[in-house]
Amino acid sequence: MNIDTVVHDFIIKERLPKEYRHIALKWFVPLAKTLSKHHDGAGGTLIIGLNGCQGSGKSTLSALLTQLLTQVFDKMSISMSIDDFYYSRAHRKTLSETVHPLLQTRGVPGTHDANLLLSCIKALKNQQHCEIPVFDKSIDDVLPPNQHIQIKKAFDIVILEGWCVGMLAQEDGELTKGVNDLEINEDPNGIWRRFVNKSLETTYQTVFSEIDYLVMLQAPSFASVYNWRLQQENKLIDTLKAKNLPLNKAMNELQVGRFIQHYQRLTEYALDILPARADALFILNQHREIIKCQMT
Repeated sequence: MNIDTVVHDFIIKERLPKEYRHIALKWFVPLAKTLSKHHDGAGGTLIIGLNGCQGSGKSTLSALLTQLLTQVFDKMSISMSIDDFYYSRAHRKTLSETVHPLLQTRGVPGTHDANLLLSCIKALKNQQHCEIPVFDKSIDDVLPPNQHIQIKKAFDIVILEGWCVGMLAQEDGELTKGVNDLEINEDPNGIWRRFVNKSLETTYQTVFSEIDYLVMLQAPSFASVYNWRLQQENKLIDTLKAKNLPLNKAMNELQVGRFIQHYQRLTEYALDILPARADALFILNQHREIIKCQMT
């Protein structure tokens, strides 16, 4: 299938603005071509990491790359989100009671089943059967096993996307001072952030070591995350309406403001250190427009 057709069909399916065609052709088709070439020299399944803060467009990019690689470049590809590996609400409740109350909120390292994620990546690299869980954010819980995704075929390229994908842990001394009101008032002794950092330092690094090529969508600053995350919440509201679920499951502006404070420390750290580690870096402005690209 030709590139124009794939991009056109993708825009229709995802209900994207027509201007996305120019973005896809200018920035993301060349990325897909680069990934295809990297696979040619890889000698096996290629694992792509895709990092970007909340609302940066990484899920859309992941889906587009999967379509381009499979339909244009003849590379059987699959994408998955680290978000689907969140622990269940019940498990996070246990963590909140035994470690720290802030672990009830999904998102930070330590709230994913990183061991399950690692086993899935290794199975995909070895072209073995695996089961990918599905996390429904509208109910804040993992869906039942009969709704999980069964993988029974081989893939050339696997894309793992997520806000903390490829992230490194901080030095202990960097954890001493709280970076926002949530850390200062709700984690005054640093128990939560040390747990998060230790989780990131251990199993998550084993997961990220499987990544062969890292892509980053770099936000201009953490200040952009609030507006972008609010846009995501509006999409969630649309989903809740479509499923006839109560809208109180969605967050208002004040709740979004508090919610993103869980991610501020590591998001700011990522913006500092990951650009130099990324194999492909897309620099965004406050409107999520790409203003520059660096690619190897």
